Amino acid sequence: MFLRHLGDYTPSDEDENHWAAIIPVSSGPSPRYRTEWVREDTPGPDRRTRFEPGDVVIRISDDDTWLEPPTVIDTGPHRIPHTRHAVAYRLRIRTDLDPIAIAEAVCVLTDRGHPNPRLHCDHRVISPSLRAAPLRLWKR
Repeated sequence: MFLRHLGDYTPSDEDENHWAAIIPVSSGPSPRYRTEWVREDTPGPDRRTRFEPGDVVIRISDDDTWLEPPTVIDTGPHRIPHTRHAVAYRLRIRTDLDPIAIAEAVCVLTDRGHPNPRLHCDHRVISPSLRAAPLRLWKR
């Protein structure tokens, strides 16, 4: 699981057509999920810091005030043309979850025994208990 600042990305028609040939076709749209593309400008050189399909990502807003609902990496990385290192990933996002204020999330996680959740900085969450704690913020 990762906590990251990621920018939205809108692929060109040419990119969409090229990636459509590579990406497996799903069984159809699901009303419970929507897809969205994000851009990562400088993917880490280490395999452990790069996204792979199936990874869970909680996005942090640019102004460090909101945690977006958990998303799953659907496809990627896809190299973005005319950039040096940038890549794009397609995310699957649940439509029924709302963003949570970071201040509120910090209070909840502190009350649950996680005194330093590091919700403002990009990092990989390795500990199973720390992975479960932020996901429980959206428990329904």
